[in-house]
Amino acid sequence: MAQPLNIPPYETDAVPVSTLLETFWGGEGWQVDVGMSPRQLPVVDIIRVAAENQWNWSTAFRACGIYKEKKQPGFLFEELVAAILLEMGVDNVMRNVLRKSVQGGVVQEVDIVANHGGRLNIVDCKLRAWEDEARDKVESITSQLRQAAHTRRELGGLGARLLLLRPNRSLNETEHQLAEAYQLEVIDAQECSTVITKLARFFGINQLNETLQQAEKIIDEAVRKSLVPRLGAASPLIEMCERASEISQIINLDTLSENIAREGGKQWVAYFCPPDLVFIRCKCAAEITTDAIQQRVEHIFSKWSHGPCRIERSTSQSTCYIFIRADVPFQYGQISDELQQYVGRSLFNS
Repeated sequence: MAQPLNIPPYETDAVPVSTLLETFWGGEGWQVDVGMSPRQLPVVDIIRVAAENQWNWSTAFRACGIYKEKKQPGFLFEELVAAILLEMGVDNVMRNVLRKSVQGGVVQEVDIVANHGGRLNIVDCKLRAWEDEARDKVESITSQLRQAAHTRRELGGLGARLLLLRPNRSLNETEHQLAEAYQLEVIDAQECSTVITKLARFFGINQLNETLQQAEKIIDEAVRKSLVPRLGAASPLIEMCERASEISQIINLDTLSENIAREGGKQWVAYFCPPDLVFIRCKCAAEITTDAIQQRVEHIFSKWSHGPCRIERSTSQSTCYIFIRADVPFQYGQISDELQQYVGRSLFNS
């Protein structure tokens, strides 16, 4: 009677990633571009310069003499992550792997893939932020999760694992639950200060060497100083807030809101303070009574708050400041969905 093979996981780590990808992704009707091998980089120097320049990866790579020309930040971040894996001892790695149709069209792309620990480990790393999704520059995070799950399943014959690395995007509870249901692992903006440690754990590595410890210390110190955790360029709003906080540690929301409204042609700006407070600064006609404003706002937020909201008005009566506290905690997405219908117009139009 045949006995099952019991092969230690690390015995297969020497099989080239390219061979595995061509076996599982190739075949009739498909071509596999196995991408490029990563290279050693001065990880600490790159991260230090990037942190000093608002996470401008192009500036960091040029300052370290790696590229003379400007490259896309996402491409550079992907190259840095691959170099960090080499520093960890994960050396059977390829990046920018493409699956193509026989006609040459790209069907799927994998940022980084490594054969380590007896399985394929895929890292889908992007510098996308929530603002990119809101402006329809990239697909939604739920769509990204579905695509990642599809990639993991296609390579699942090797027990593939997939890590979604999104250091500029915080996932909410529902999105984390969806990732878990798809059997995906996630490192988001809330965890970006310890991104190297968490990346190591994904690959089963429990101890960082001195170089990577130093690199992560730089990241942690920089993230702690920023208003929003991230490893990429901030939105103009965040940059404005950070400049203000560096000068006085106090941000004038009235001035900030006025600038946002002027630059974007907006009639109102809303701020969500988790878990249950919303502040809105908006323009209003002087002839609209405060009672009418209160009734309108309480109607908009009636799903969450049954008590009166607080309203203050400027001396000219043309600007009002509204404070709403919900009866129960609510999610940012709920507020965004509710207010979406008023984008580009007054809150007080029927």
